Amino acid sequence: MDSVPVLAERLETVRTLATENLEELFLGLSLESRAPIGFLNGLEKANDRTICMRAIILCYCVTLGEQVPHEMQLRAVLADQTVGNRMPIMRAISSRL
Repeated sequence: MDSVPVLAERLETVRTLATENLEELFLGLSLESRAPIGFLNGLEKANDRTICMRAIILCYCVTLGEQVPHEMQLRAVLADQTVGNRMPIMRAISSRL
């Protein structure tokens, strides 16, 4: 099991990873077979897809590969991005470690 500092470093890496590298990591972890691909492919904005892929990878890391978010959870992540001054969910996850 990862120690908290190691996990925190991994989460920060995922949080700041360039989009191209994020897509490579997503495919490298074979998350396309576990994630709601229909939902991801249906997103009109490239940034929304990137946000969702990042959330999927973060969840995967936090749960040590056990879980990935479902479509409704990803919708909540996207909705959280549009709420005023609140801290987005993905930053909150990594800042609490």
